Amino acid sequence: MADELKRVGLVFKADGSVDFQKSLKEINASVQENRTAFKLAQSQWDTNTKSADKLKDRQKYLAQQTKDYSDKVKILEEQLKELESAEEKDQRAIERKRSQLNQAKTSLNNYKKGLEEVNQELKFGTERIEEYSKK
Repeated sequence: MADELKRVGLVFKADGSVDFQKSLKEINASVQENRTAFKLAQSQWDTNTKSADKLKDRQKYLAQQTKDYSDKVKILEEQLKELESAEEKDQRAIERKRSQLNQAKTSLNNYKKGLEEVNQELKFGTERIEEYSKK
């Protein structure tokens, strides 16, 4: 680990180069692992599973996806900067990277929106329970 420093999913090597592909693969693996873990949690829900438990599972899933996609967006932005600043620009590669970045940003926005909705539902549910307990 002495010759590597990890930040935001990027791997900076001792010689100053950046290993983007390895980082993207790790993030994509994390996204997939999180997705399958949530599907497992959903498959274990039954009629006795409380709504709050379902919301908490969903919140955990959305929070992790938001984190992973935030990292992915940062990496793709760095890759795009590298492509755009190259002496010999590959316009096709730049366009593909922009497309990947736009897709990642769209996914990130969707996960953020979903997370905000779940957080609001949990907050509203907690407030209702507190009001009910006071009565």
